Amino acid sequence: MFNYYPYGYNENILAAVDFSDFTDAVIDAACEQASLSGVLIRVVHVAALDPAYVGFNTGPVYDFEYWKRTLDEEDNKLKSIVYKFNEHRVHAVPDLPEEPIVEILLKEVDYNDIDLIFVGPHGHGDVFNIIAGSAAQAL
Repeated sequence: MFNYYPYGYNENILAAVDFSDFTDAVIDAACEQASLSGVLIRVVHVAALDPAYVGFNTGPVYDFEYWKRTLDEEDNKLKSIVYKFNEHRVHAVPDLPEEPIVEILLKEVDYNDIDLIFVGPHGHGDVFNIIAGSAAQAL
């Protein structure tokens, strides 16, 4: 998490993306809102924690390189989304913190003085959301 709020921006928008089918809709909606006034968009994708860090029983053959590659891929996807915003002359910055998702997003909102949040459903479905909940509902 980092605080980057350059001069000349009077609003701060958070666009939470999960790289699901709904990510493009979140990007489009945030971009449309940002184009109406000079705002900064903070594009956040919450990465999964390293299983060894949180104490999951991963066994002796857990491949840390796989986890690192996954984070590198997520970072590249996030940077490409920021590039899309910049192509539309909307200033955006990437942020790739680690989970828990809702707690991290709420900290982002508080720490960066967020005025508006764009978040989409992950697309798991109603049964999953009843059991596990959803970040959008929790926010």
